[in-house]
Amino acid sequence: MSYELVGTPQTEKITQSLAIKFRDMDPVPHDRPLNPKRLTAYRKMLNAGLFRPVQWATVHCNETQATYRANGKHTSNLFAEFENLPQDVYATVEHYHCDSLDDVARLYATFDSRTQVRTTNDINRAFAAIDDDLSQIPTKVINLCVTAMAYAKYHGEYAKVPAAERAEALLEHANKQFVLWVYEVIGSTSSNETYRLLWRSPVVAAMYSTFQKSRRDSNEFWMAVRDGTGVTPKTPDRVLNRFLLSRTIGKSGATSKHASALASPREMFVKCLHAWNAWRRDLPTDLKYHAQGKIPAAV
Repeated sequence: MSYELVGTPQTEKITQSLAIKFRDMDPVPHDRPLNPKRLTAYRKMLNAGLFRPVQWATVHCNETQATYRANGKHTSNLFAEFENLPQDVYATVEHYHCDSLDDVARLYATFDSRTQVRTTNDINRAFAAIDDDLSQIPTKVINLCVTAMAYAKYHGEYAKVPAAERAEALLEHANKQFVLWVYEVIGSTSSNETYRLLWRSPVVAAMYSTFQKSRRDSNEFWMAVRDGTGVTPKTPDRVLNRFLLSRTIGKSGATSKHASALASPREMFVKCLHAWNAWRRDLPTDLKYHAQGKIPAAV
């Protein structure tokens, strides 16, 4: 047995007393601690009327004979602050039964805070709004950077990371500086012909990896890639410039007549890193890519 829903989920209008009840429940073992930055972002969403009905859940475990809060930590803490909520919010309350703590962990992993607000876009925007500088950056740039930072860290598994957790990366000082730099380099829209080749999440993910190594060199390298200004056609930045200009993101290995113009996100990310590494080492590169090869680290 993994986990079993007990009864039918019930939808209730959230009151302070209901929120306090969930707030004060024992969390599932190994639940991550409350994140004040996430609470701040959610508070802004609530005041802006951006909450959908939330999903709260409890789970009773036979192994420990205890009942835990399986979902609803941040939102119950937030709503417990208010005698009268700024907007009407409803909770769909679910109760589960598990035999073991392993089953509890499996249930816990199924919940994603993305379902509790309107869109991932709203989540990213709310986290950016916490910082005065980031609040001025266009939403498209914020979204691109959030996705790129997650891709650089988790690669193909990034979409499994809860949207709020991905957005939290914006609030780290070094990441804020990265977002501000990206805005300088790629502008506010992908419609600009000069900047379009960089307006792709795997490219910006590679920019993030290189930025962590050297902001100065990253600026020099990516400006050269963007503008095609390398000293000779064989310099790594020029080689990457030509590759990016000739490819769109798609499923590599496709058999259509346009297959040669497609590159998977992984391929594009890896080739960007190959170019950077060669440029930093003052070596030539042909951007060789092996789908089963290890993703290189930026040097």
